[in-house]
Amino acid sequence: MNESIKSKDLILPFVFSICILIFVFFKEIAVNQTKIVFCNVGQGDAIYIRTREGIDVLIDSGPDQQVLNCLGKYLPFYDKTIEYIFLSHPQADHYGGLSKVIEHYQVNSIYMTTQDYRNDSQFLALVDKLRKKNIPLQYVYEGDKFNIGQLSSLTMLWPNKSFSLKSNASNKNVDINNLSLVAVFQEDNFRLLLTGDISSLILERLLQWSTSSYNILKIPHHGSKYGINKNILQLADPDTAVISVGKNNLHGHPAKEVINLLQALKIKTKRTDIDGDVVFLRK
Repeated sequence: MNESIKSKDLILPFVFSICILIFVFFKEIAVNQTKIVFCNVGQGDAIYIRTREGIDVLIDSGPDQQVLNCLGKYLPFYDKTIEYIFLSHPQADHYGGLSKVIEHYQVNSIYMTTQDYRNDSQFLALVDKLRKKNIPLQYVYEGDKFNIGQLSSLTMLWPNKSFSLKSNASNKNVDINNLSLVAVFQEDNFRLLLTGDISSLILERLLQWSTSSYNILKIPHHGSKYGINKNILQLADPDTAVISVGKNNLHGHPAKEVINLLQALKIKTKRTDIDGDVVFLRK
């Protein structure tokens, strides 16, 4: 009698758990929306996109394993594959969490903008780990375009290939931030401008060639005063600006000048140090 009661006590919670998992699974499938998450990873960048077609894209991976907390919250539990990872540039606050990501998820491909990482032992160790896991590391340049399924795309605006290759050859005085990936994620008429740690000098030149406005602008370099200016904000004309930044960081990011400028232009601003994960949903 006691054994029968124990069996029922075990079976009912098990059946209930299975029902919950099935419900969550089909609910996720039924929700036809694209999710964009600026992960709260401290002083660094990590942007996760899951398209309405169920394709996963990660742009940068933050400084450490905090990115796993973000992916654990927003990437469905049953999906262990990240189709695309893009590294904006090889600095630790943008790639530091990648080693942990490739341990926990199957990664189909990784793209970056420069081979100028020869003196970075941490990045060289990461490259060796990618090689051992047979994850291809490929390079992207201005004009390259990725169709993310049938409905979304990611188009590279920078770096120019010749500029990047020259920088790799003579890297003595090159600011690695100026090799940052600048790209546009687009879905229908929605446009997100990704900027890495690019300087205002290059970003302003890029935007002068474009007549497009953007729904979301990632403010470059965690809100550094050298990454943005009034002209850039007027050219990009964003509905919302997002600053990925850590609390009480040593660099004083975001700069007061940047915050004042955003407020003066009445641009809605979200910050990971204040708001935590910044999430946008598109139906």
